[in-house]
Amino acid sequence: MADKVGVFKRLGYSTTGAGTATTEFQFMEGSTLGLTEQFLDTNEIRGDLSHTSERVRRGTRRVDGRIQMCPTPVELAVLLPWIYGAANAGTSFPLGTATTLVDLFGTRDGTVYTYDECGVESVTFSASEGGFLQMSMSVIGKDETQAGSMGSLAPDVTTQPFVLSDLSLSVASSTREVSAFELTISTPLEVKYR
Repeated sequence: MADKVGVFKRLGYSTTGAGTATTEFQFMEGSTLGLTEQFLDTNEIRGDLSHTSERVRRGTRRVDGRIQMCPTPVELAVLLPWIYGAANAGTSFPLGTATTLVDLFGTRDGTVYTYDECGVESVTFSASEGGFLQMSMSVIGKDETQAGSMGSLAPDVTTQPFVLSDLSLSVASSTREVSAFELTISTPLEVKYR
């Protein structure tokens, strides 16, 4: 079981079941993604105060964490269909009715971890004057395995992240100037342990 700490060297993405990352992203310090596992213990005593490991069972397992990044247009073109649950049509990203699941890949300490069937529970976009657009995604997945491949991918460095001055905001057909904004999209996921 990997520790859920923000020490990834690389972070990748692919459709579920691919086994190899198809896209690599840059991410910010403070990103966490890992396995949370519960162990069940009866806490029964058998004549002394010691516990026996034979009475401990594995409980629930799930992947969860937060990925923080300053996305580029290229990265958003990959991530928005996953976030919204629908395929894009050019530069239009409609809201879908189904949850899209993907596999995430993290390289930590020379080992590739695959996070299976991950969905976005919520995402927050925020920006303020003089700063980058920041995106913070809360992710929930099914399981973690020490397998998979990052391949020879590299993050996109040909496009620059968005900044607030890139924003064009219209309200009631009138252009508005803003000094900061925050937008949260929430798609609550019901986790079922089977």
